[in-house]
Amino acid sequence: MLSGKSSSSRCLKLLQIMLAHAGEGISRVSLLEYLYGKEEISNPSNNLRVTMHRLRSQLREAGLPKSEYFLLNRATGIYRWDERIQVKTDVQTFEDELESARQEKDTEKRGRFLRKACILYKGEFLEDMGLEEWVIVRAVKYKEKYKKAMRELLKLLREKEEHEEIVQLCAKAVKLYPYDEWQEEMIDSLVQLGRKEGALQLCKDTSKMYWEELGISVSARMTEQYHRLTGMLQGSMKDIQRIENQFKETRQEAEALYLSFQSFVDIYRLLKRISGKGGRPVYVAVCSLWNSENHSSRPKRTERLSMYLRKALQCSLKRDDAFTKYSDLEYLILLSGKDRENCEQIFDQVRRQFSRQSKSWARYLKFDLFPIERE
Repeated sequence: MLSGKSSSSRCLKLLQIMLAHAGEGISRVSLLEYLYGKEEISNPSNNLRVTMHRLRSQLREAGLPKSEYFLLNRATGIYRWDERIQVKTDVQTFEDELESARQEKDTEKRGRFLRKACILYKGEFLEDMGLEEWVIVRAVKYKEKYKKAMRELLKLLREKEEHEEIVQLCAKAVKLYPYDEWQEEMIDSLVQLGRKEGALQLCKDTSKMYWEELGISVSARMTEQYHRLTGMLQGSMKDIQRIENQFKETRQEAEALYLSFQSFVDIYRLLKRISGKGGRPVYVAVCSLWNSENHSSRPKRTERLSMYLRKALQCSLKRDDAFTKYSDLEYLILLSGKDRENCEQIFDQVRRQFSRQSKSWARYLKFDLFPIERE
């Protein structure tokens, strides 16, 4: 009996490994490493033989021609897929299309090969095995090939003004890799198609996603696209009333201001310059999630606690306060016009809000407070 995993899952993993190496083959040493990793197997060689026997039986029962399927060259120690059984994987087809595009001199035909490759690409290589080193290496390689093919294909399509196809290809790329800035190409083509409102909305959605998920601003190119679109749709920005309307808040008045990390830093630097001139005192607080447990080894729990902490801060802070996410376990808070006693009262309120789900959660919170002082 196989240890560690069920025989069916082990057979599936073996098949995935062998098909991924169908062309070049794989050494017996590497096969054992990829199949079992760091699992404690008393007799890995025997387990491999048993797994191969079961997989061969399953392949024959599935209707494949009778064969050993996996052939071992004992002189080299390399396992290879039986070449008499033709096999074509999506990865191999993807690479074949790219190779055809590389060799093709005719621009039209090269574009067709690139288009097929980009449409065929479905995302991360063997996602269910994505933490294994050899899978990660291949996944990075295939992603880079996809990005290179997309860039070349988009250039060809722009020259032909095929903007609708650019939008479709980029929409898929955005779903696969939302932080790789494919939105920029998509926005330009939406503008060319006369869909400026859709382009502007994509700018706003992307900016919001970057701030909330990564705590960073979008690229300089997308910022320029946003300003150009607002100018197209709203007319001259010299109108002071329109400028003022751009600055109006849409959030409810009692709500604390949540900032991107860079915006928080900019405001902190400004306050540090002007503090000490008779204005109201301003403090920075570091709110940390910490305890004896290792949160980093439990990402789902960390994510859940971080979400509850953000809600607690939003409910407890005042309208003239601001905060940002510094890391998965830390938030930074700007507390304006308060003394230390007021700050401690706010911290108590945050603890109460945070521990509404479970009273024991209050012990997870730690607050460090320091004043902003002029340099």
